Amino acid sequence: MKICAVMVEGGAKILTSAARSGAADYAFEYTADKVFESPDALDAFACPAPVIKDPIVEPLPPDVCRRGFLQK
Repeated sequence: MKICAVMVEGGAKILTSAARSGAADYAFEYTADKVFESPDALDAFACPAPVIKDPIVEPLPPDVCRRGFLQK
């Protein structure tokens, strides 16, 4: 049996780690209006996010999905 895809769900830190290790080559990025105001909430922008090359943008009101291959 050959595995051709694996889904990894997480935030900016998980995506960055997977992309830097070479384990990810395609990403779905969802943006929502929700703001977590707790002092314990993780900062989504604490690490530089991988760049999606030529992203496909899909409105999912009120959210937005950007997807595509990650820039190497």
